[in-house]
Amino acid sequence: MFEVDNQPPPLEPYNLFTSDVCLREAVKREQAGWAEDGLATLGATLGKPETVLTMYRQTGHVRSRRHVDPHALTAWTARVVGRAQEVTTPVAYRPNSITPDVMREIAKLSWSDQGPRLAQEFLAKRLGIPMIVEQHLPGTHLDGAAIQGPELLSEVVD
Repeated sequence: MFEVDNQPPPLEPYNLFTSDVCLREAVKREQAGWAEDGLATLGATLGKPETVLTMYRQTGHVRSRRHVDPHALTAWTARVVGRAQEVTTPVAYRPNSITPDVMREIAKLSWSDQGPRLAQEFLAKRLGIPMIVEQHLPGTHLDGAAIQGPELLSEVVD
């Protein structure tokens, strides 16, 4: 039997804010100490293994070879996750509720100039999914993202 010893250790929970010296120094430099508690709380949430494992999964299609600023990407993600956590949807999300038929219904909303708003309402009211629109930060090169909330990840990881 062979022993494999070149594998990384299991991912342990960590705090994305408190473990990032550059980010903490930037917060001090920009006199944003008022935000440290919130950033530490959010950093702990984002640093859970189940969150980290799904947060930046990329498709095989690369649209750009430009360098992505990991700090800008973390800040953008933190903003989107924070805003999503503030949204209360009228129904709870149900796993496996996104079917090809549901996707077709959403696509049909694109006829309207109000299509994005209509899709946002559809997702919240019918599927319990908050849709957040947030401009990308310089260095992120984002044109879209889907982030699965930590409360749903236990169903994926188990």
